[in-house]
Amino acid sequence: MPLLLVGALLLGAVVVVLAGVGLRTLLARRNDTADDAELDEKILMPTIVLACGLVVTAVFLFGYTLIG
Repeated sequence: MPLLLVGALLLGAVVVVLAGVGLRTLLARRNDTADDAELDEKILMPTIVLACGLVVTAVFLFGYTLIG
């Protein structure tokens, strides 16, 4: 069961990254958007932080499963 949760967390991280990069790309193509640095700051950085948090949680849970 914990390995299923690890897989779900990793899948969630992939979905978050794809959604964040897709949204960032979509907004960058519009002409009336802010500059690239502002889009990176408001969309891409929180996406990376959230995805890294999910991956670290999955790795911790996998390690805990191996030990226990």
